[in-house]
Amino acid sequence: MEGVVDAASSTVVVDRPTGLLANGSDFAVVTVTALRKADGSRLSGRSVSLTVEGEGAFVLESALVTDITGVAQAHVTSTVPGVKTVKASVKDDTGQRVLLDATATVNFADVNTVRLLAFRSALPDGVAGEPLKLLVVEVRNGAGEVVTDSTAEVTLSLGSGGIVFPEGLLTVATVNGVAVFPDVVLKKAGGGYHFIANAPGFEPVASTVFKVAPGAVTALGYDRFLETATAGVAQDLEVTLEDAFSNPVTTYTGTVKLTSTDAAATLPSHAFTATDAGRFKFQGITFRTAGFQFLTVEDSAGDFSFEQPVDVAAAAPSQLVFTQQPASPVSVRASLGDVKVAVRDAFGNPVPVTGLAVKLALVGGTFAQGIPTHTTEEGVATFTGISIDDEGTYQLQASADGLQDATSANLTLSDTQAPAAAADFSATAVSSASIRLDWKAPGDDGILGTAARYELRYATSVITDATFDSATPVTGVGAPQTASTAEAFTVTGLTAATTYHFALKAFDGADNASALASASATTTNPCEGYVCTPPASQCAEDGTSLEVYSSVCVVQDGAPTCVDGGMELQACPGADAVCYAGACTTAPHPGAGELVISEVMHSPSVGTTEYLELTNTTSHLLDAHGMTVTLVNGTGSETSFTVVHNPTLLVPPGGRTVLAQDANYTRNGGVPASTSYGLDVFMDSTGSITLKQGTVTVDSLTYTSAFPQETGRAMSLASSIIGTKGSARAWYWCDSTGSLSGGGQGTPGQANDDCGLNVEKPLNWCAIQYPKTFPAGNGAYPAEISTTDSYDIYSQFYSRDVTLRNTLGNDFYPFIEAQLGYGTDPTNPAGWTWKAADFNAGFNSPGSNNDEMKAVLQIPTAGTYSYGFRYRFTDAGAPWVYCDQNGKTVPPEGTYGSVTVVETPLTNPVDIKNSASPLESY
Repeated sequence: MEGVVDAASSTVVVDRPTGLLANGSDFAVVTVTALRKADGSRLSGRSVSLTVEGEGAFVLESALVTDITGVAQAHVTSTVPGVKTVKASVKDDTGQRVLLDATATVNFADVNTVRLLAFRSALPDGVAGEPLKLLVVEVRNGAGEVVTDSTAEVTLSLGSGGIVFPEGLLTVATVNGVAVFPDVVLKKAGGGYHFIANAPGFEPVASTVFKVAPGAVTALGYDRFLETATAGVAQDLEVTLEDAFSNPVTTYTGTVKLTSTDAAATLPSHAFTATDAGRFKFQGITFRTAGFQFLTVEDSAGDFSFEQPVDVAAAAPSQLVFTQQPASPVSVRASLGDVKVAVRDAFGNPVPVTGLAVKLALVGGTFAQGIPTHTTEEGVATFTGISIDDEGTYQLQASADGLQDATSANLTLSDTQAPAAAADFSATAVSSASIRLDWKAPGDDGILGTAARYELRYATSVITDATFDSATPVTGVGAPQTASTAEAFTVTGLTAATTYHFALKAFDGADNASALASASATTTNPCEGYVCTPPASQCAEDGTSLEVYSSVCVVQDGAPTCVDGGMELQACPGADAVCYAGACTTAPHPGAGELVISEVMHSPSVGTTEYLELTNTTSHLLDAHGMTVTLVNGTGSETSFTVVHNPTLLVPPGGRTVLAQDANYTRNGGVPASTSYGLDVFMDSTGSITLKQGTVTVDSLTYTSAFPQETGRAMSLASSIIGTKGSARAWYWCDSTGSLSGGGQGTPGQANDDCGLNVEKPLNWCAIQYPKTFPAGNGAYPAEISTTDSYDIYSQFYSRDVTLRNTLGNDFYPFIEAQLGYGTDPTNPAGWTWKAADFNAGFNSPGSNNDEMKAVLQIPTAGTYSYGFRYRFTDAGAPWVYCDQNGKTVPPEGTYGSVTVVETPLTNPVDIKNSASPLESY
């Protein structure tokens, strides 16, 4: 028979090949696994024999048999140190023992030289967060004795308990062979904990298993945050009692109660048992008071207490309540003050609803205002200005759809308020025997309602409350009217020229009396105090005096009547005094430019007179009497006349006066002239006119054939040019379009038209004309100039009816302003230094539509500069238009001229580089 034991594949292993002590008690477990040759399956029920080679070694078991898994185990120990070899044989089916190829070795150490780690004792259970007790590791020899000379460094690590990290000193050097760990802490409560002790050169050793219990309750865990609640709605809250390290305090068996700052809240309590394991769901937590409340979870014995805020919202609106109401008694018709009605829920909490319509009714009566309705704002409806007209006892009742009504406490109304004193009580003497009294009716209560009766009394001395009853009563006074109604009564039978004092009292139905209303008046002559308006004053014929008239009062049929009185002639005072328009004033003679020539009829048609219109350019009156007018005709012949208009020839501000050959309107062709200068004085179609006041030239005009020449039509100065230097330019004059009754055309004494002027604003075009930049002109304008040099710079500009009327040169339009400027920042010309430019007198460019300005450029500081021109019309607020080399530009854009200025010692007089307009260079 062939054997079945597979000697080659069967195994022999030991669990501790090293680290055993040769003390006869320490052992290694030998495991023999018997396998079948054919298929490697396990052989059960087989007898196994073990032998150990080596001195002092032996097997503790005498007989071995493999179990159902083909495994047999035995224990090997030794009393002599050294390496021992374990061999095994298995009994085969043939009855023979088969020696297995596999062997195992065990190294037993000398008990006197081996060093081992050992925990001094079993570890007791601990508490989370508290140092573990009896945690001591010793270095021992094989006999279990402490090796006192050992200084091994022992490290502890946790061998169980999940992902938990001990805290404290975990590595300690042994002292006299002992390592003490006094402050090791575990914060995670649980069971099955044990420590592993390690040291270099030592086998690790495990402690006994221990548990860590949770600490005292120091915190709470919740299944949700109870931050908000609604009044009357029950809440559930699961509470977990936790120690300082978030361990559920499963050992807690006390009673926990819930309390709150809400005294009306319903709050449960619970006695914890071991089965609760520190966790319980409190049910039926119900708040009833809205607002921020505090919920307290506390131990009934006072061991812990925790507080959290809860924002409790009001429940749905349920009822109305009065939060402000008037206190009794209240006077009738008096304002009840602010009445406030609030919306509340079923628990009396304010509900901040807005827009709810609340009606206020009066139980037992009505308000003077009916049944007012107001909407709530933030849960409150406020009623103001309501009142009750009748005495009695009432209640206020508030209502709103879907809510419980509110009824106030009793409100008592009484008439304790007297009428007001009659307002605007006044006395006016009507005649020598009667005085009219006027007043406004008071109310029954103050100024409300209608009073019941009046008492009117008078005396010749002041009436007081103390003397009222002794004064003379007046009969016939009617009953009071509605409050504020105007009332009047005339007291008759009085003595003339006597002062009477009147006092009026008003009484209501409860006989409450008003304060006195007092007034006084004196019966006199009807004309006393009667004002007569005299006729308006007039200027006397002398022109310097004022005729002042009077009016006096006379009594006719018992009534005052005004009749004309006398006239007083008053001389107007002061230098240049005159009388004008019924009042004294001053009218100086005109100064230079104050009275100017504005229209000239130098060549009238038959039937029309020559005339000269002058316009006052000032804001004050002028006297043209005595002014000399000199006329020079086209051949140079001169004639003069003096303006004579005794005593004065007054010209109002902005007004006009007309001097004519013939001032007779009926024969001069319809010219409204102020004075005549005589039929022997003639103007020519060309010539000059000069106005002088003494030695002062007031105005002068030289007119040539370029001026309007049409016979029968006055030449008229454009209205906008009057009073400016432009009046000297023919192109601002035109043939008048006005019509005169004699067939001529003119507007003497009337406003001129503007001669078709249609000025284009703002300026249409402008540019630097010359030099556009430095250098230029073959050295005339060098690349660098000195700080003391000056150069003429030219600019041309164009705009309709500003530069187009004179095509031979400048128009000299008087309402345009130009400036030359320079600066270092070409993007901000507004910040440059600017100086005035003026029309270039030498500009002559036939056929040109442009005008030309000129200014002197002189820059006192070295540097590189940009330069250019700017223009604006003189109208208030008119904008500047900036000009560069190419034309108009809008900053920050612009290609301006450029010049470099250098410091140069001043050795010669300043030489201004200028010339006539260099058109040939343009």
